[in-house]
Amino acid sequence: MPEASEQARAVLAGVHAFAHGIDRYRLAVGTRFGLGVPEVVTLTHLAMAGPARAGEVAERTGLSQGSVTALVDRLERRGLVARLRPRDNRRIVLVELTGAGRELTDGLLAAVLPSMAATAAEPGLPEPADLAHGLHRVADMLVELADRDPAQVTPAG
Repeated sequence: MPEASEQARAVLAGVHAFAHGIDRYRLAVGTRFGLGVPEVVTLTHLAMAGPARAGEVAERTGLSQGSVTALVDRLERRGLVARLRPRDNRRIVLVELTGAGRELTDGLLAAVLPSMAATAAEPGLPEPADLAHGLHRVADMLVELADRDPAQVTPAG
């Protein structure tokens, strides 16, 4: 059995390849629809998770609050998102997909899901639920590392 560091490097290589594929896909989608990568990230996040506060959009995109305001303004002008205030707390502003935004993101998912399903069905791969669980665990670990003091994330040098 390979030692733990070899296994960890193999997982890291897989995560790196996965992230590269996502980055390339987001760039291609953005180019196709005249959107920047942060706009694509925002739209797909809203499609997967539902309405979100601007702070959550900032966290997902890595943008400042001011930049998120401008991003939401651009998406709103294109009719892809709308701002809403929940009835139970009118101080909160959420960003949600419009019908046009949902149509666009549904199309993006429809383009990806058949390939994902075919890949998940390949012999020798983990069950989709196990794979999803593992991906979420790795993502949570990376977010936890990113949220640490920078001195703890990188080695002293």
